[in-house]
Amino acid sequence: MPLQNNLPHAPVHHMVVQEHFNDLVIGTYGRGFWIMDDITPLQQLTDKVLNSKAHLFVPRASYRFHSVKGGQSGRASANINYYLKDVPKTGVKITILDSNGEFVNTVRGSARKGINRATWDLKMPRPMQARWRTKPPGNPTVVEEKRFATTWDREGWYPIQSWGTSGGFSGITVVPGDYTIKMEVDGKVYTQKLEVRKDPKSEGTISTIREQVALQLKIRDDIETTAKMLNTCEWMKKQLVDFKVLLNAGQRKNTKAVFVAAEDLQKKIQVIEDKIVEPTIADGDTKSFRFANKLYSKVSVLGGDVASSVDFAPNKQQKDVYDVLHERMLKYKSELENLIGSEVEAFNRMLIEKGVPGGIIPIEN
Repeated sequence: MPLQNNLPHAPVHHMVVQEHFNDLVIGTYGRGFWIMDDITPLQQLTDKVLNSKAHLFVPRASYRFHSVKGGQSGRASANINYYLKDVPKTGVKITILDSNGEFVNTVRGSARKGINRATWDLKMPRPMQARWRTKPPGNPTVVEEKRFATTWDREGWYPIQSWGTSGGFSGITVVPGDYTIKMEVDGKVYTQKLEVRKDPKSEGTISTIREQVALQLKIRDDIETTAKMLNTCEWMKKQLVDFKVLLNAGQRKNTKAVFVAAEDLQKKIQVIEDKIVEPTIADGDTKSFRFANKLYSKVSVLGGDVASSVDFAPNKQQKDVYDVLHERMLKYKSELENLIGSEVEAFNRMLIEKGVPGGIIPIEN
């Protein structure tokens, strides 16, 4: 079976299989080195595999590499290799499970005839990110900027971009151990075990990694909750903005009180939102440092800080900061829930009493 795969037609002087990563390395005359990453599917390819409808190959062990500034770089990933005799009717669904059979993540896989390779970055799902859905008073034309215009015009939102907070949304790398790859093709399930190993150059231990991931998961949950709170505020503000436009367009009688009530409710929502995130971010980003970071930014920065500890357990300062921010998150969450249960409900009742159609609905996504 011919296999070139970008290998030029040149004399081959030597070849070796790298022992840790199972990569085929070839030395060619006049062309230098040619490498084929992870040849495990070729080593396991048999007539039985070729005659089967689908097959999930035993994966090579994967390393939980870190890219540390000033040191050797590395990219944590696992190759998921599988064979398809024909293009499946329902595509390919790949799920990663932990040693207890609990869900870890999903991986998108191609559905081409022959050998396919999907890649898992060894991470758990990332937390939800909040979105702006109303124009900021300080810079309402920001939505017209090229970087924001597409999503604003098509979907009515633009992203929150805050300097230094991306670390909280980069995902949590799983603890070294045994995992299960579960592949579903046309109603049939195929499974294989995957070993995830610790970075050999890391001085951390499995125990310290578990402590680190445990705090990361708590931070991820708080980021998710905070994002939902911010999304709820933005959705309600957007509904109020649109509602006021409709009131003006309809020119209905006895709606002045409703308009005033809508503006008052919007201001009360804004008070809570300004506690969750610094208002200047809505103008575009925080490069000007015109306002102190608020909860959404702080908890995101903390997530990135803990993730950069490279396999060591969180220190006392990180734990203390988490406790402070968690209590702050619970307080703001309670304030938002109280506002929805009282002010928003009262506004919706007012609309019914005055015969004005519509209502404000809290939405989290």
